[in-house]
Amino acid sequence: MPPQVKEQTMNMAINPKQARASAGTVANPAPGSIIFDKVSVVFEATKLTAVSEFSLNIAPGEFVSIVGPSGCGKTTLLNFAAGLLPSSAGRGTMLVNGKPPVSDSGPRSQSASASPSSSC
Repeated sequence: MPPQVKEQTMNMAINPKQARASAGTVANPAPGSIIFDKVSVVFEATKLTAVSEFSLNIAPGEFVSIVGPSGCGKTTLLNFAAGLLPSSAGRGTMLVNGKPPVSDSGPRSQSASASPSSSC
């Protein structure tokens, strides 16, 4: 039986002046943007969904804070973005500068975890 997990919510804090800047969309990303589109992180061994359909568009030069209570998925989301999770754990799309981040073996699919691009 999967462990019982209390659902928690994380919040984003965005500077209002920067909120006017546009990161674009998955179909038309702005150069230098970072886009998370319906990203989920699921650990199959424990049937635990750590992050569920997280979406965020970050415009170039924008500062974003991710805040929330312990256990809401903040660190898991950052580990996903850094490519530190097994590729089988990630779902959804992450774009950096309009492209999927690249791993040692080439571009990862939309259903795989992401890692930093070599141009960062």
